[in-house]
Amino acid sequence: MEQAAINHAIAYYESDEGGSHRVESVEKDGVGWDLEAFSEDSAHLKVEVKGLSGKDPIVELTPNEYAKMQSPEHRADYIIYVLTEALSPKPVAYIFRYDAILTKGKDLVWMTDDGQRLRILPIIAARLSIA
Repeated sequence: MEQAAINHAIAYYESDEGGSHRVESVEKDGVGWDLEAFSEDSAHLKVEVKGLSGKDPIVELTPNEYAKMQSPEHRADYIIYVLTEALSPKPVAYIFRYDAILTKGKDLVWMTDDGQRLRILPIIAARLSIA
């Protein structure tokens, strides 16, 4: 599922519609995103990709991904690329970007180009094991 979403995101960013970027995978580097997309105008996008089998674009981020998404250093270039129905013949991509104009105070706003707003609900988790 995740690999299908990665492949979809790469194809999108390399296409004319996606900006004709040169795309590199950084999944194994633990940087807080999966892909880096470079364009000739020196844009450097950091793309976190999530692939889902269902229709609802509900995903979770790791603590590292969430920290990078929120970080003033990265958020202007950070993309959340959610692909629903990833293994179907017609997957649907939701591409969220930080919106500095709509952001007020600590409530950061992430939107798609067609105006869909991302709802962010921070959660607390735990890792359990046998002692």
